[in-house]
Amino acid sequence: MAFGAALVLPGLVFAAILLWRYADAERHHYEEEALGTAQRIMAAVDRELVGIQSAAQALATSSSLLEGNFEAFQSQAEMTLRSWARQGTDNYAVVVRDTMGQQVANTRLPWGSSLPKGANLPIDQQVIATKQPVIQDLFTGATAGRPIISIRVPVLKDGTVTHVLSMAVEPRRIAEILLAQNLPASWVATVIDRADRVVARSRQHETFVGKAAPDEFLKASREADGIWEGRNLEGTEVLGAYARSGASGWTTFVGVPAEIVQAPLRRSLWTLFGLGTGLIGLSLLLARSFGRRIAVPVRGLADQAQRLGRGEPVVSPPSGLAEVDQVTGALASASTELHVREAALRASEARLWATQNNAAVGIAEVDRDGRFMSVNEARCKLTGHTREELIGQHFGHVTDPEILVHDLALFAQQVAGGLDAYTTDSEFRRKDGSSGWARVTSTAVRDAGGTFLYAVRVEDITERRQADRRQKLLIDELNHRVKNTLATVQSLAWQTARPDVPPQVAQERFQERLLALSRTHNLLNETHWEGPLSGRSSRRCSGPT
Repeated sequence: MAFGAALVLPGLVFAAILLWRYADAERHHYEEEALGTAQRIMAAVDRELVGIQSAAQALATSSSLLEGNFEAFQSQAEMTLRSWARQGTDNYAVVVRDTMGQQVANTRLPWGSSLPKGANLPIDQQVIATKQPVIQDLFTGATAGRPIISIRVPVLKDGTVTHVLSMAVEPRRIAEILLAQNLPASWVATVIDRADRVVARSRQHETFVGKAAPDEFLKASREADGIWEGRNLEGTEVLGAYARSGASGWTTFVGVPAEIVQAPLRRSLWTLFGLGTGLIGLSLLLARSFGRRIAVPVRGLADQAQRLGRGEPVVSPPSGLAEVDQVTGALASASTELHVREAALRASEARLWATQNNAAVGIAEVDRDGRFMSVNEARCKLTGHTREELIGQHFGHVTDPEILVHDLALFAQQVAGGLDAYTTDSEFRRKDGSSGWARVTSTAVRDAGGTFLYAVRVEDITERRQADRRQKLLIDELNHRVKNTLATVQSLAWQTARPDVPPQVAQERFQERLLALSRTHNLLNETHWEGPLSGRSSRRCSGPT
């Protein structure tokens, strides 16, 4: 089942990557379209403001205004507004104020009405000082009593500013420009002035006009154009773009709801999820079906492997899978070969065991701590211990302490790698209390890296040392007796060869005495030159000397 899933998952991962790239491309497309729309709206607003400024500047050159005929000017201004904005004259108003801020003409009121002082008079002073038009941010009009915007231009007479002409514009006129862009129903366009307040909005304009723009947007929108993602005034998560006007300094933001941007990705992910679930389910069903066809032969293969491990013969019935049959055949061949090798190994081990146990010398294997790992029968007989008593014992447990010191020093060198083999004579005490001697030859067995594994100690039996001692004793005794014999012969010769004895008689007596001496030697040979007779003979032979 994991194999089936593994076949499908790479394709699903690849599809997910493609979908993610598609969603990223869609996001980029929305960003570009929102930025283009924001720039287009800002250009439309700029055209409106420039047009209003041009109309205001044209009215500022009116002769009736320059001559101070404000009634005639108001009539002219009303006619101009009707001809300039036939379907929306209520969106505009022309107001003229003197340099002190007192209104002298206002198209919002009938001529002759009492006129108040203008609002936001510092802007008038800026116009008077610079003699340049000013596009004013949103403010509350003195006459209208509601938020409006205006373009203020100077009225010049002989190069001197005599009045300030203000052409007021209702914010809904800017909202109409936004609606004229035919934005998608879910998109929202907002115009923000330099004071970071909403001038117009394509949706819920009356609700949000004059409201402050979101702080997150104000912190992010430092450049002329850019992309921003966050929550708008309605609290909706949006992705959008903003563009700033070079003429007014205002900013237009076009926002697209985030769920609109993410909708293609969500749809694609749901599609991928459904398709992936179906493919994985189908893959698992197929994998289960094919897996059963594979699992049964594989379990049979495991059974054959267990039979091989137990040393039982391996059979190779056909399974229908070439690879499994090939492995089963290899196991059967290995089983046959192992049986042959095991038989040869058992025979070899039996011969080795028989050879070791029937050897005339003691053979033992000791570990690096000097403890017996295995011993043969001759080694057991050497000290009179059983095999069970010796296994685990230190090889020096019955050795004479003075001799053992030398043996242990040599063995330590052997374990450390300084010696491969050494031979020493060892005096030991048997289990029954008697003592004996053995000649020990210790040979190191190492691995391929030279590390000590164990040592083989071959111990010769005591009779060889006793034979050597007996041989030396016999030689010494022989030398002594030969000397006694020669002395005896010399004495016989002196005693026989007397001046008063005839030579013939002396010769006979000498021969008789030699024969007697010969019979004495024969008697000593029959007793192997041992015992009291040997001692007495020596004393007797030495006595006459």
